[in-house]
Amino acid sequence: MAQSSVEAFGSIFKSMLSIKQDELKERILCLPFEAKMFLNNSRISFLDGLQTFCRLEKAYYGLQFLASGFLFPRREDYAASYLSLQTGFDHIADVAFLDQPSQEYRIAMCLKNICLIRSRLISFYRSVDENPLKLLVECASLCVSVEAWEQELSFPNDDVTVALEPIITVVCAELGVLSKLLRAQSRIADLHFIDSLLYISNASAKLESVYQIFGLPYNRGSRTHAKTPALLFWLTSFYNVLLTKYTLYWFKVLSDCISNSDETLEVAGLENPSLVTRVINFQNRTNALYVSVLFDAACQDYPYLGHGFVLPGTVGDTPTGVKSFPPIFTAPLGSSLPVAEVSSALMQISGKLNTGELAEFNKFLYSYDEKLNHTYFIQKLEYRVYLVIVYNGCRSRKDRQVSEFISYLSGVIRLTALSATLRSQ
Repeated sequence: MAQSSVEAFGSIFKSMLSIKQDELKERILCLPFEAKMFLNNSRISFLDGLQTFCRLEKAYYGLQFLASGFLFPRREDYAASYLSLQTGFDHIADVAFLDQPSQEYRIAMCLKNICLIRSRLISFYRSVDENPLKLLVECASLCVSVEAWEQELSFPNDDVTVALEPIITVVCAELGVLSKLLRAQSRIADLHFIDSLLYISNASAKLESVYQIFGLPYNRGSRTHAKTPALLFWLTSFYNVLLTKYTLYWFKVLSDCISNSDETLEVAGLENPSLVTRVINFQNRTNALYVSVLFDAACQDYPYLGHGFVLPGTVGDTPTGVKSFPPIFTAPLGSSLPVAEVSSALMQISGKLNTGELAEFNKFLYSYDEKLNHTYFIQKLEYRVYLVIVYNGCRSRKDRQVSEFISYLSGVIRLTALSATLRSQ
């Protein structure tokens, strides 16, 4: 009977996102647990503690901890609530039976670890919401923190852990999704072809497992299911953005692997967002000579041996001059940014956009080369990635189509547009 009650709580958790709070409370209060615990210096029943946990989880998946303080001046501090609940679970009154800890006690020990992780994750999402560039400029340190939390989250191998598998799985999977996505961003930014793909694929598999726990269809393109919680949709959007960045950066490599390159373009067009399609359409619409993405291969401590997969152990010389800034994507498709254009762009970037300062992301370079009769628009997208747009003739610095395109592409690639959607989910 006691074992089935633990399983019943696991089942309630799986359905909590699809049922109302009153029904959730009613189902929890039917569980035959009798232990007592303390919450904020008040003595409450263990069932009340479980009810509080599920209430916080519903709010967590709805990203309610990001609600505006102006609109909700008395809003709950969910991170503090999780920490209070963690303390309450840690001091539950254990009623031992035959020298074995009670199931209530063992459940509490599992949930207290989850509460601690939740409070940390809330701080993580808040920091991303407050600093849109954080995912880009602090990606490595964020990944180390999330991976450390993964290591800390351990559970005993017993019947209670098995019964609480739905709860444990979603928490571990979320940490796994975040760590793999952050690793993917880091590897994409440094142009590591295989590692990036493996991390993206791993993140997708873990994300799908969370959807399965809650009985939701895994739709990566858009929120087609009305019950998809805001947090899961945001994590899916994070995955989609990295996937479209990967496709943009390695589009030529992927196309060369397929006999019919049109298939690669067709698949890229199905992505949401589709950066490849966006760049191609912009180039066609504004009649740009070239829209090119350049990679800074000079600022690394190992040789740059070409765009794509390089066998481990391959040796070579570090590129210099214009070869140190290879174009990794160029529209119109099939074209290549001429050496003269790369040289002109490199001269403008040098000392202005490649010093590693955060302020460089706010700089926008515009120039007109009278000798070539070409206009250049240059924007730093990531620390080692640059956008170069070339037009024939003299074009206005304030060209609206150009500025809107640069703003959009920068927002997607830097993940600032993604960060901005946290609060709007």
